[in-house]
Amino acid sequence: MQMRIQKILLISLVLSAAAVSAQQLEAGRSAFQNKKFVEAIKLLRDEVQRNPNSHEAHYYLGLSLWQEGQREEAFAELQRARDLEAKRGDYLHAYGTASLELKKYAEAKAAFQSGLKLKENKARFWHGLGLVHMAEDSLNQALIALLKAREAAPQDAEIFRALGEAYTRHNVPALAIEHYREALKLRPDWVEVHYALGKLLIKDKNFNEALTEFQEVVRLDPNYSEAYFDLGNLYFAGRKYTEATTALETYVARQPDSYPGHFLLAKSLYATRQPAAALPRAERAVELNASSVEAQRLLANLYYDTRAYDSTAAAYEQLAEIAINGELQMEDYIKWGRSLTRAKRYAEAITPFQLALALDSSMADVSFDLGTLLVIEKRYAEAIPCFAKKIEADPTAAGAYFNQGIAYIGLENWLAAIPPLKESVRLRPDHLESRLSLARTYAQVDSQAQAEAEYEALIGLDPKNSEALKQVGFYNLLKKNYTKATQMLRKHVELEPKSEYGWLWLAQGLALNRQYEEAKTAYRKVLQLNPQNADAQKGLTLLE
Repeated sequence: MQMRIQKILLISLVLSAAAVSAQQLEAGRSAFQNKKFVEAIKLLRDEVQRNPNSHEAHYYLGLSLWQEGQREEAFAELQRARDLEAKRGDYLHAYGTASLELKKYAEAKAAFQSGLKLKENKARFWHGLGLVHMAEDSLNQALIALLKAREAAPQDAEIFRALGEAYTRHNVPALAIEHYREALKLRPDWVEVHYALGKLLIKDKNFNEALTEFQEVVRLDPNYSEAYFDLGNLYFAGRKYTEATTALETYVARQPDSYPGHFLLAKSLYATRQPAAALPRAERAVELNASSVEAQRLLANLYYDTRAYDSTAAAYEQLAEIAINGELQMEDYIKWGRSLTRAKRYAEAITPFQLALALDSSMADVSFDLGTLLVIEKRYAEAIPCFAKKIEADPTAAGAYFNQGIAYIGLENWLAAIPPLKESVRLRPDHLESRLSLARTYAQVDSQAQAEAEYEALIGLDPKNSEALKQVGFYNLLKKNYTKATQMLRKHVELEPKSEYGWLWLAQGLALNRQYEEAKTAYRKVLQLNPQNADAQKGLTLLE
């Protein structure tokens, strides 16, 4: 009787333990299914300690650990579940999938091949085997396995997606697109497949359809950052710069360290004629990728367009440093030179223009700019052929004739200066500086009549031109036309009350015209300006 009671008690204890174990396992499984993975891990760890041979506990513990990112430990648990129950399809598939994720391709392949020996649900094992072959770049074998998976499960969206990827990598875009679209028929809200299809459509140059896919991505998942960049790229390529800007601003707000994002956004803003808004984006792009020639060039252009000429020059200097493969273009050198010119750094501006002409010597406008700088720097002999090149390209270029004349004047080659200055006057009769320079040059070679004619013409254009009034007065004084001489000289000293020789010539004209009291007043004015003026002293003495 006692023995029987002991047996009954032992059986009761075993049944009680089994019941507890079953409850613990069910609680762990339920926690897993409700995505309470931390709770599931605790319950299932307790269970495997109590019952080390519970394949189901190991299985769910492995799945829970995987979800929590503890992958190596998860792999060990899934492997243990497989070892305990080697013919359970779910265990083989989970172990194979984990092996694939951990790049243990031999283990993954063996698990999926074992699964294919089972009678149940072979499609998932063909699918897994196809993914292993893709991971090993065995694309032909991958396609064979995936096509068998599709045959076994023609309604499985995952298999169509995998075929889409395989055909993409096999460079068969038409079939890739077809299979991605089949996947989306089965799962229309599959964001990743919409995105993959959009990228493939871009490669296939189906830009409008690609745009639709990316629009669907951000509709389904407004936080899918990369799709905003691709939208911006497509809009930019289609010259829809406002739409591109909107998409790219969203992208860089979420990816603030993206060089391509900031660069393309800067280009979009530039294209919409917003250089000031584009500037900080380009600066950020250069900050993120200091070796980018295209970003540095864009930054230089933006500084130029916003009239920050010193910054423009600095940007081009940096561009020259990083463009080690000759990427600097003629337009770069031209803008570099012009930015330095506008910053009044004339000597520095010469070299960029010379480099531009080394790339294309036919650029007459650049030759003109270079010549002008050489004149400013008093390198007159070098400047003259620059203007000759401009004149050869455009015989109506009045400014080139004028500057060439100025260069000859700088060399004190007065006779050579006259022809270009005369042509400048002919082309621009109302250009004051041309007439003034021509008049002065005639005066230097003692061509009084021609000089007077130019000064007269200058007064006709500018009645208050002080120098012209003074010189016409002087020439009329020499011709003994005292009335006109004094008329011109009075106007001159009104404009320049401190003109010593203006007052002297006026005094002489008044005296010779017998206007003695006014002459004495004019002589006294000369002596106020310069008490040592001997002509004024002598003239005043004679009158007194």
